Amino acid sequence: MTAQLAAALAPPQGRAGCQEAHPFVALGNCRRPQAERYREVFAADEHDPEAVAIAKAICHGCPVRPECRAWADETRPPGIWAGETWAERTRRTPIHRDRGENRR
Repeated sequence: MTAQLAAALAPPQGRAGCQEAHPFVALGNCRRPQAERYREVFAADEHDPEAVAIAKAICHGCPVRPECRAWADETRPPGIWAGETWAERTRRTPIHRDRGENRR
């Protein structure tokens, strides 16, 4: 693990209030000041193994990972959430499609 990544994973040094739509996000490892330089890796292409590895390392041990995972399962946003890529999340929680049962 690089020194920069270790710094990103260090405990937060305190933050002002965070204006987020979802309160749990403000408490995540990804919002720590030390992780600021890595913010773009969470929106990286899933085929960029280095970016995915950095994002997953930041998510590992995050105190709000369960909340983040539940939100990502419900909303299915692109990018890496709760240490999982979009493809990993959809494999774990497949989309249930209407197979015509509700058609008139």
